[in-house]
Amino acid sequence: MESVTRKLFVLGATSQYFAYFVGIATSVITVPVYLHFLGQDTYGLYVTLSSIVSYFILFDVGIGFSVPKYVAEYSAKDEKENLESMLSTFLLAYLIIFVLALVAGIAIAPGISKLLRMPDDLIQAGRLALIILAANFGILMVGGLYTSIFTGMRRVYIRNLFSVGQTVVIAVLSIIVLWLGGGMVGICIVMASVSLIQLAVAFLLVRRQYSDIRIKPRLAEWSMLREVAFPTLNYFIIQVISLVVLSTDNIVIGAFIGVGAVAPYSIAFRFCRYFTSAVGIPTTVLYPFFSDWYARGKLEELRRNHRRLMKLTTILAVLIAIFTVFFGPMIIKLWVGNENYVGNSTLYIFCIIIVTSLIVQVSATLLAGIGKHAPIAYLGLLEAAMNLVLSIIFVRYWGVFGVALATVIAGLPTNLWFAPWYTCRILEDSFLSLVVREIAPAIISGSLAIAVNFLLVTYVLPDRVPANVITGVFCCCLYLVVVRLFLKKEELMWLYGIVKSAFRMFKYSKESK
Repeated sequence: MESVTRKLFVLGATSQYFAYFVGIATSVITVPVYLHFLGQDTYGLYVTLSSIVSYFILFDVGIGFSVPKYVAEYSAKDEKENLESMLSTFLLAYLIIFVLALVAGIAIAPGISKLLRMPDDLIQAGRLALIILAANFGILMVGGLYTSIFTGMRRVYIRNLFSVGQTVVIAVLSIIVLWLGGGMVGICIVMASVSLIQLAVAFLLVRRQYSDIRIKPRLAEWSMLREVAFPTLNYFIIQVISLVVLSTDNIVIGAFIGVGAVAPYSIAFRFCRYFTSAVGIPTTVLYPFFSDWYARGKLEELRRNHRRLMKLTTILAVLIAIFTVFFGPMIIKLWVGNENYVGNSTLYIFCIIIVTSLIVQVSATLLAGIGKHAPIAYLGLLEAAMNLVLSIIFVRYWGVFGVALATVIAGLPTNLWFAPWYTCRILEDSFLSLVVREIAPAIISGSLAIAVNFLLVTYVLPDRVPANVITGVFCCCLYLVVVRLFLKKEELMWLYGIVKSAFRMFKYSKESK
């Protein structure tokens, strides 16, 4: 990477990791507090209602993914008029989405007691909470337009600062509201209020930083919407897939088992998402860079970074899966108690999802960044449909374990292999070489470490030794030693350069204070 690009990437990545750690810290504190004040049923209802409202993203029809991509593209090409027209058109669309989301929340609220298995004393609060969450969704959509401008301009760190501020303020105010007896509805009011303040701040900051860019509803042009309609539609399909894979599980469990069962499932899933989010940050930060490189015809830059990201991501994904197998149950039980632990079998399924989802994310993000994501979007519809159908079938026989298993089975024949293969085809790269050199080493190393660990536990360690802790550490260390043999010198130098740039930037910011 050139120096300016590397600095922007490192600043974006380090700020996003900072936001990530802040998110974990606040979540570690707030989840037990929520469970204490709300109870398992109310907390499960809150999570389920949030999952229902997340479906309102369908109103977005892919605009959220499109904004950073087109901001980066039009900026790279210096097409100011198209940029203003695009942003103004999307602003008008988001204002309409806000109204639609609020109306949808009001319309759905009376029927939640028929959709979900929930205690009668939670029905009224659940209806009110759903309406407030719907309003909060609409506010976030409008505010997201302005923060996405910074992402498209490759100033990802500004968006991350907004994320940190929102996370911390909501956490603090929510705890205060719960302590004062505000309950689930009080938390929802806090979220909507903070989102409204964030929208105002983002609006003012965009006007200050990019005063030459006009964003007004009167500048909206429906011809611009038609021009970006097809790529935006494909982004929309990807959003639908993500919703079915990530949000439908909670609704299926709430409908067939009860909202109380949603709490342990969502907590274990959240625990795994902490790790996948951390590993996926470099890929996420590079999204606008992918758009910029493709607009400038830098195909070799795309190929090189795709391979590096795929190898690094797979290595870390397998390491996280191994760590979760050995230490996940103990950590979750210490965090929220035995009664809120989903069980080993379901957690192990989540470990598989960690690896498969991160592999797909690298290729899917690159394809989305360059606007070549249509095939994975349409194939993903098949994955989403399989996931939904299998979840409804499996939940009747195996409960929450069946819902998690359905997610894995649906992904195996679809985008798990297709997304990397299609990316290689677009980038004129070898898919076989990608699998052998970038993906297989981590999988082989992880399998070897687990096999050695099994032999160690079975034939070496005595029964009284705390095998999970000792062999877990041993397995992780052995995996890292083996996988190190597969790393090339230039890849290590690349990682060293990124880390060195991060430390330089940190040192500079510290000295400037």
